[in-house]
Amino acid sequence: AGGVGRIPLEPGAPIRVVLRPAARDVDVGAGAGVPLERDITAGLCGVILDGRNRPLRPAASAREQAGERREVMANLGLVEP
Repeated sequence: AGGVGRIPLEPGAPIRVVLRPAARDVDVGAGAGVPLERDITAGLCGVILDGRNRPLRPAASAREQAGERREVMANLGLVEP
């Protein structure tokens, strides 16, 4: 919860995902506190999970925003951490 991550898989690989909310008020797509289970297919980058809260609220300064973007890119394996 609260971040972006990547599961590296071959493109087209089938996978079953089970998303379990970390708290009773968290909604992962099936209602607050309800787990969600689905069969999905990996894309070109594998599976990307975005657990950031909505709506997205960027940091106040451009420097902090750049840091947030770099953290996301590092979590996706696009840049060194």
